Amino acid sequence: MAGTVAGHFGEDFTQAAPHPAVSFAESWVAAGPRLLLIVAWSVLGVLIAREHFRWEPSSS
Repeated sequence: MAGTVAGHFGEDFTQAAPHPAVSFAESWVAAGPRLLLIVAWSVLGVLIAREHFRWEPSSS
């Protein structure tokens, strides 16, 4: 498997990634800004939906 090439990428994925290893905590720190952006967009979406979409209460 030394010469395995994956599909159209033309890369040899049998070697380790050239990126430095990071700890679990460092990976969360790196993902922090992106996670905050997702939360901000979600909150904005909920606020817009509550303001502009009115649903009739269900009667049962």
